[in-house]
Amino acid sequence: MTSNRETEKSALNTLELTPGDFIRWKTYDSSSLFGIVTDVKKNLVRFKHFEGGFPSELAINPRYSSAEKTTKDESLNHFYNISKDLEKDFGKGGLMGAISARKQHYLDGMISQIKDEEHSLYALCIRPEDPMTGMYVLMGIYSGQGPSNQLEGITINPRLAEETVSKVMRDIRPNGIGGVSNDIYDTPATSHGSLVAYATYEVPKKAVGLVENPIRLDLNLKI
Repeated sequence: MTSNRETEKSALNTLELTPGDFIRWKTYDSSSLFGIVTDVKKNLVRFKHFEGGFPSELAINPRYSSAEKTTKDESLNHFYNISKDLEKDFGKGGLMGAISARKQHYLDGMISQIKDEEHSLYALCIRPEDPMTGMYVLMGIYSGQGPSNQLEGITINPRLAEETVSKVMRDIRPNGIGGVSNDIYDTPATSHGSLVAYATYEVPKKAVGLVENPIRLDLNLKI
C-alpha cells in the first residue's frame, strides 16, 4: 500500500519535470507508459508516448498520477520492445501486417532520432522519413465506430503523402473502394456506421509483398 508520504513525494517529483525529460507513468492497470514531456504546468503534465507505434499525447495531473522522471536508456528500451511487438504483428501477414510494418517504420525512425539527438524535445519535432513506396493500405473510418477492419491496398501515381491520400480518396471515392465499404453493420461498437474518412498507411519496402493485387490509381493532379 502506498503511504501518503510516498504519494506526496511522487507528486513532487512529477512537478519537477521539464519539457524534454523522459517520464514513466504507471497506468491504472499497473502497466507503464514511457514518453517525453512536452509541456508542464502547475497541475498538468503533457507527454508523448509511442505505445501504438505512432505518437500519442497524454495529459496527467501530477497530484493524482503515479509518474516519475526516468532515463533516456530506460525509455529507449521500452520503445525497442514496442518495435519488437510490431515486428511480431507484421509477421502475421495480410494488410494488418502491412499496417504494423508502417507503425514500426515510424517508431524505428523516431528511436534513431531520440538516440542520436542530444535534445529529445527537438527529436520529437522531426518527422521520420516516410517509406516512399507509393503503396498504401486504406482503412475505413466510420461513424459510431471509428477505425475498422475494412481495408484495401492501393498504389498511387504520383506518390503522395499519407495525409494527402486520405483527403484525395475521400473526394474521389466517398462511398468506399475495394474492401472498404460505404457502410458497416452490427459491429461491437455500432449497429450501423457510415464511411466518414480514410486512414492511410504507406507500406514500407519490407511489407510490399503483403499487399496483393493493389488497386492502381493514376491521378491527374492540377496544381
